[in-house]
Amino acid sequence: MKELWEYSAIDYVYWQGLNLCKVCLAAGYDLRRTLLEIEKYSECLLDYNQAIRQRLITPLHQSVLNLMGKSPNESLLVGEIIDEEMIRTDLKNDDVALSQLELIAMFTAYFFNDYGRAYQAWQRQKKYNIAVLVGPDCWMTLRIFYSGLVLAAICREKKHRSEKRKAQSQLLQLRLWNQQGNVACRHMCLILEAELLTVSTGAKPDLQEILSLYVKAAEAAYEVSMIQHQALAYELAGRFAHSQGDHSLSSKYFSISIDLYYSWGASGKVDQIRNDFLDVLLSDTGGIDRAAEFTVSISV
Repeated sequence: MKELWEYSAIDYVYWQGLNLCKVCLAAGYDLRRTLLEIEKYSECLLDYNQAIRQRLITPLHQSVLNLMGKSPNESLLVGEIIDEEMIRTDLKNDDVALSQLELIAMFTAYFFNDYGRAYQAWQRQKKYNIAVLVGPDCWMTLRIFYSGLVLAAICREKKHRSEKRKAQSQLLQLRLWNQQGNVACRHMCLILEAELLTVSTGAKPDLQEILSLYVKAAEAAYEVSMIQHQALAYELAGRFAHSQGDHSLSSKYFSISIDLYYSWGASGKVDQIRNDFLDVLLSDTGGIDRAAEFTVSISV
């Protein structure tokens, strides 16, 4: 990378380095490896007096630290790298940087189940024409996926029923990409489909149908080596089983999710699930056997 800088290939190195860091997080690479790549890239930018460009990487950098448990407020991009609210003010005239900031803010808040904050970030980022600002982007499918998840969650948690149609439109787009051969979209379709089924329409949700979708999603995520979405699928399965009063079954899915998050390097998520559901995890008396009814064999 530094050799290319010496040959004045600044724009090439800038965009390729940024995309490499984004791909590392999007593809589920070990977070410790992702952090090293981000730190090397950030250091290179600062060495060559590219402080303005370096600020585009700071939200991603802080998000990784949050996932690793190195932030005082995991759902907010705040810590040793940036303060989300301050940088949002600093970037007020940079639409490209702001669009990236809001995407990472939405992703981070959703991962830590702060659906209200994630929804606010979604509302802010939707005003940017990403196709024009950024062009083809490795995070485009994730932007659609997490937008759908946030909309489904806010519909379920805050009773914003009008947002269900918007979440369904995100699912339709993911299904289209899946049909066109984007294999990384299959598990996203299954997770979002399951989430939309948890949004009550009056009838009691079908526990077996929804849990089966989450497990199929975890299997599909495993096939494309996206461990973070394996973990997410099992976490959501655990949360859904818990919401239906089946604490034994939820304990099993939370345990699998914790193992996967730990393998990914997301100590912050491990701590969050353990703290939020400690009583459930400690009281399991039969979840393992019952979860076998729904769970296929997934290697961690």
